[in-house]
Amino acid sequence: LTRPGGNAREAIIRCYARFERSLALAETRRPPWQTATEFMRTALKALPLEPADVVSLTRLFEVARFSRHPLGEDERDAAWEALVSIRKSLAERTDDAPGR
Repeated sequence: LTRPGGNAREAIIRCYARFERSLALAETRRPPWQTATEFMRTALKALPLEPADVVSLTRLFEVARFSRHPLGEDERDAAWEALVSIRKSLAERTDDAPGR
């Protein structure tokens, strides 16, 4: 997993796309009709994830994708840290699966 650099807005959107792919691998997929907030709720119900990480990444994505609010290194780093934490939770879930 490589930390995204460059433009903060684009990096946050890439982090969110990785989040969606990671959850899809955990068999929690976002249907095309579902908003980011709806998907956040679905993910939190379906998987043992830290709510603060999922909320943070979702909110940053919404700002990056749908607003003109200025974003910088702090927001980019926060998105990255949330993604890393989410992926760690998913890996722990896999490691704890029966038969492993």
